Amino acid sequence: MVYWLIIFAALIVIGILGIYIEKKKNEKASYGISLDMWPTFLSATSFLTAAIILVCCIVTFLGFNKFEYEIELRRAQYETLMSEDYNPLFNDNVYNVYIVEDIISLNKELTGMKASRMYYNNWSLYPERVLDIQPIGLE
Repeated sequence: MVYWLIIFAALIVIGILGIYIEKKKNEKASYGISLDMWPTFLSATSFLTAAIILVCCIVTFLGFNKFEYEIELRRAQYETLMSEDYNPLFNDNVYNVYIVEDIISLNKELTGMKASRMYYNNWSLYPERVLDIQPIGLE
């Protein structure tokens, strides 16, 4: 996420620079408006791209925080489930099956996040603390 935030800041600077160039061009023009609009398009494109990057970073960060809370909640449920003399062959509680299914999907999602962070390093949108989270049931 670090590199994306650097690109975000650079795009904001480029957008401001485009506005400044457009303002200077309009001051020099005798008719008040210039037909050469490349600084305006540069600014608009930079600000739009920066906004998209910012939204993606925020959504991923908030989603990861929700995921982190959810995996800790399921870990507590798993530990409670395993401490109650749990035997999956003779237990007729369907709720436990849903918990185990959810744990499997969370572990799968965690594996994808870890792979993304390890492969893309600082280009990944996931924080570094994703590598410290242990899968549920493998402690």
